Amino acid sequence: MTDDSTARRPANAFRSLFDRRRNGHGPHNGAADSRSPAPGPAAGPGPGDARLSEAYRQQGSRAVDGDGGSEDTGSPPLPVITTVSLDGARPIVVDDPLADSDGAASGVHAITKKTDYWFEREVGGIEKQAVEWADAWADKGLPRHDVPRTEPLQPEQVLAKRCAQTFRDWQLRVRTKMQDAIEKSSQQLGEHVGVLRSRVARLETVSHELAERGARIEKLRREVEAAKVDPVRYAAFVPNPVFWICAALLAGVEFFANFPVFRLLLPLDATLEQAGANAAQNIDDASWLAGLELFARNLVWNVEAGLVAAVAVIVLVLLGKQFGKSLRPLVTLREDDHPLSLGVVRTHRRQHGVSVAISLFGVLCVLGFLALSRGQIAATADSRVAQDSIALASARADFTKAQASRDRNGMNEALTRVQLREEALQRHQDAAAYARTVQLNNWSIALLNLGLIATAAMLGFGNAKADLGDGKGEHPDLVKLRERCNELRRELVTVDAESRTAVSQAHGSIGHVQHLLRAHPMRGWESKLKRLESVLPLFRGENARRRGLDPANIRAFDEPPVLELPPIDESLAFTEPAEFARLVQELNDLIARLAQIAPRISQMRAVEPVA
Repeated sequence: MTDDSTARRPANAFRSLFDRRRNGHGPHNGAADSRSPAPGPAAGPGPGDARLSEAYRQQGSRAVDGDGGSEDTGSPPLPVITTVSLDGARPIVVDDPLADSDGAASGVHAITKKTDYWFEREVGGIEKQAVEWADAWADKGLPRHDVPRTEPLQPEQVLAKRCAQTFRDWQLRVRTKMQDAIEKSSQQLGEHVGVLRSRVARLETVSHELAERGARIEKLRREVEAAKVDPVRYAAFVPNPVFWICAALLAGVEFFANFPVFRLLLPLDATLEQAGANAAQNIDDASWLAGLELFARNLVWNVEAGLVAAVAVIVLVLLGKQFGKSLRPLVTLREDDHPLSLGVVRTHRRQHGVSVAISLFGVLCVLGFLALSRGQIAATADSRVAQDSIALASARADFTKAQASRDRNGMNEALTRVQLREEALQRHQDAAAYARTVQLNNWSIALLNLGLIATAAMLGFGNAKADLGDGKGEHPDLVKLRERCNELRRELVTVDAESRTAVSQAHGSIGHVQHLLRAHPMRGWESKLKRLESVLPLFRGENARRRGLDPANIRAFDEPPVLELPPIDESLAFTEPAEFARLVQELNDLIARLAQIAPRISQMRAVEPVA
């Protein structure tokens, strides 16, 4: 019965801790939760208890603190048990006791949680050692129950030293980790202050440059207002009457030169052509106005050709005139002559540049059309001569047939057609001869047309005039200055936001340092003291239980156990980092500078140094 109880006790102790972890309770913390085993018999161990006991023995009696290692022993790292399965039961997941369930990985709770777990593991190892030594001494009948002792037992001395060392190490761990956390937050504060320092310097540079460029803009505007410059205008040196008279003459010359070409390109109906020929024969050729009268009658009879020629000539003259008129500002106005009116000058030149291109394209199209038409009228006239020759041969053949058959009526009709065909052939032959003459002089006529168009362009150039204002426009440097100012304003907003973010993060680091400096992580140390004081009674109780005795009946246990553990001063403050006060003061100075640059941050409070 005694052997079973001895083998069962570590397993029961580990399973008790396991059940508390699984149910969400923390480790033992107090005298009421001490690991001293209850005296008396216990139920026999099962297979599952044996496996738990074996796992407990493999872990050993060492403490873990976050990294799983121990500073006091050279034992290997302890594997963390995450799942345990009992016989006939499904696996149960054991939560990692070092995991941060609330996410406060850098607060006081995160530090004390790990140190408390380390303390529990150390105390658990000491209690396990106390149970083992108590069983070993009990098996040898030690200490004797009838012999009193004035000196502490050797196991009790060792256990007391280990408890004292564990208590000191726990205090040292808590203070070290708290001080490390304070130092880390102070370093983060330094990083945030460094970022804020660079952002404030950039804000000052941008603000200074923005102010300089704004002053430059105002200076240029005042210079423009006070400057005396010549107005942007140009006057016409060809009067309007001269222009219109010359334009009418050019249009008339072009019309007289091109109307015969269109008359050949657009022939009349045979009936109208015969009527026109009869009307032309009625002209008094002895009159001085016979030429004009003949031209007028041809113009009246060839309405289509006259309209087309008139439209072509008018378009050609207008395009030439517009070309010269639009060319005037491109030649007259220069940007260097009017630096304060660059916008107006550029707009005016750009509009007339487009007009020059369109007018030139139109002139080239009309001149090309006329040149191609003159090059094709000879072939058109020859085709008409060929048709008239065929018609004349047919009429003569009809006359020969009528003469052979002695048909007088047929002979008269055929003779009339022969006469008409001969007259038409003669007219078309004359027209073909004229067309060939025109075709031979095609390039000469084209050069004449170009000369007339150049004259029209010159008239338009000389008659052009414009008044674009007094010349007090915008300085050319103002556009670039405004663009740069807009870029600086956007950068100012961006750097301002980054600065406010750095200030907010710096406040968070300062608050964290102040929180850790004012914290009392060792508050409640009395419970740990009571936990350590229960180790020696555990040794005595286990020894007596193993021997089937009452601890009060063992004379060696008459003296109370001696465990010297000094109390802790909870009000003892942590050391403020050496650079913390300087960083806080620099942060306040940077916030003041930032408030001068960006008024939106002027309401931000300054940070008081920690006393």
